[in-house]
Amino acid sequence: MASGFLSDLILSFGERYGTVKLTFTDGNPAEHAVAIRRRRLDVAFVTGTAKWEGCDSLHLWSERVYAVLPSSHQFANASQITFKDIEGESFIVSESAPGQEIHDYLVKRLADLGRHPEIDQQAVGRDNLMHLVALGRGLTITSEATTAAQFPGVVFRPILGKPCHSQRFGCGKMTIRHFGIC
Repeated sequence: MASGFLSDLILSFGERYGTVKLTFTDGNPAEHAVAIRRRRLDVAFVTGTAKWEGCDSLHLWSERVYAVLPSSHQFANASQITFKDIEGESFIVSESAPGQEIHDYLVKRLADLGRHPEIDQQAVGRDNLMHLVALGRGLTITSEATTAAQFPGVVFRPILGKPCHSQRFGCGKMTIRHFGIC
């Protein structure tokens, strides 16, 4: 939520409905879908285009996918890169959400017959994951919204390709309980 559509939406909602209390919960899309069906969440913003039984959904926005590189990386000064540029690199993802989605996305983009990307899961959150990238422990990828945040020793470089909604990563999807949106 560092920047972009979701940040702007929350700000706008707060200005219009200032008396409504918002509570935020991190988690993966499957956990959020269960929480909505059990009426523990009213709205969830999730990545991808999956259909969730018992939930209505609406595609709201798309974002570019960015590589997170140490500032000393050979492509740190490139204006943009491709997956071909980083296919032989080691990657790190978080064990917590959205780590598994990022892992699956990397496998989809980088795996080929006889070749599987090296992806290590770490039991850390986003901030520490970025510091591990800065320390040269591997690369990761993120959505465009994250690029507004500052992390010493890392650079964000856009990865050429289609917007994330067709790649099923980093897209906003609103899942709504039966009573709809205010």
